[in-house]
Amino acid sequence: RVADAEAFMVHALSDPATPATVAEGMVRVLEPLGERAFPLFDRLYQLPGAYHAVIRRLMATSDWPELQRYAEASVPVIGAEAWLHQAYAFSELQQPAEAEVAYGRAISADPELGLAWHNLGVLSARREDWQTARLAFEGALSVAPASFPAMIELIEVLAKLGDTDAALPIFQEANQLLPEHPEVIRLAEVLGVR
Repeated sequence: RVADAEAFMVHALSDPATPATVAEGMVRVLEPLGERAFPLFDRLYQLPGAYHAVIRRLMATSDWPELQRYAEASVPVIGAEAWLHQAYAFSELQQPAEAEVAYGRAISADPELGLAWHNLGVLSARREDWQTARLAFEGALSVAPASFPAMIELIEVLAKLGDTDAALPIFQEANQLLPEHPEVIRLAEVLGVR
C-alpha cells in the first residue's frame, strides 16, 4: 500500500517543525525495504519535516555531494540552517571559498547561528584573514558568550593581530572555565601570562 504510506508521510512531514523523531522512525521502517522503498525515500526527501533526519543520515554516511545538493534545495523552506549544512558540505568537499559564502548567507539569514559564526572564523583563520576571523569569533561569542572553543580561537587570532589588550580579558574567562586545559596553558605562554 505504497500510496497510503506516501499519503501518511506527506501529512505527517509537511511541517518543518515536525519532531525529527517522526521522520527518523519512518526512515527506520523504510530502510529494510531496500529498493522497494526508493520512491518513498525520494518523496521523504522532499518533505520539510524530514529535513533533520535526512541531514543526519547524509552526514552519517559522509555523502557530502548529496548533503550539499539537498541542503541547497532545502534553503527556500528551511532557511539559515540549510545554508549552514550546505557550508559544512562544501568544507568537507574541500571547497572553502564556497563554504565561506554559505556560512555568510547562514549568518545573514539568522545572526543567532553561533556555529556558522565559529566555522566562518575557522575558515578565515586558515587563510590567515585575521580581521574576518576576529569578527567571526566575536560573533560566535556574542551568540554563546561561554563558548570555550570560540574563546580559544579568538585569543589565538588576537595574538596573531598583536592585540594582547583585547586577548587578555577573554583569556581570563577561558582560564576560569578550564584552567588546566592544554590550550589555555599554551595560550598563557603565547600571551606571556604565566
